[in-house]
Amino acid sequence: MQRLITSCPDWPTDDAELLPVLSDTDLAFESRRDLEKCLKTFFRWASKRYQVTNPALDLAPLPYQKQLRRVLTPQEVTQLIDAAHTRRDRALVLVLMDCGLRLGEVSALKRNDLRDGWLVVNGKTGARQVPVSSGVAAELDTIAIGPYFWHRDGAALSFDGVKTVYRRLFHRAGIIGPKLGAQTLRHTFATIYLRAGGGVRQLQSILGHSKLETTMIYVHLAGADVRENHALYWPVRTLSLAEHL
Repeated sequence: MQRLITSCPDWPTDDAELLPVLSDTDLAFESRRDLEKCLKTFFRWASKRYQVTNPALDLAPLPYQKQLRRVLTPQEVTQLIDAAHTRRDRALVLVLMDCGLRLGEVSALKRNDLRDGWLVVNGKTGARQVPVSSGVAAELDTIAIGPYFWHRDGAALSFDGVKTVYRRLFHRAGIIGPKLGAQTLRHTFATIYLRAGGGVRQLQSILGHSKLETTMIYVHLAGADVRENHALYWPVRTLSLAEHL
């Protein structure tokens, strides 16, 4: 409300007077979306209660901005593995860095889901097979029969339980930031996969995306490496043509 009073000391008459409030660069996009909803609710109430003009009536919704999650550095991945003090926690990190599963898919894994170098998972887009490296398969083989991930009392970890384990691992590893968890590892897996030369179509299959457009976000995340390689290997440089530019 203080932002509104500062920007509009008098009652605003149209949506243009509200735009400076919503364009404040000090606010995160999500905060500006919340502020937009509050303004519309407040002015709708005030216009009915006091019979005044509703300046937010024609206020256009803020355009949606896709928020890219953080991708871990190799050092941070190592820190996370070192922070895993049990076989269960180590397997939780490795299976995501190796397979890029969703949190719900990890929490639902059972021992019989590992079959001849593949993990059979049932995600949002249905069942699929995800390749798993022999080293990570061996790690999974070392933990208990039945549900892969369990409480100390032997009961299977729930979705929220697995989520909590990941959050604690990040905290123990000293990796700080918003929304760190299983999804961070999934994003890290996908980005590193592309940086190493993996194909987008293959990545789409591994991640279980129904649309290629969803997978293409990782192409943008890996874009810095594309630019660096271009700077090193572009034909104009390698053919000594730069002097002619």
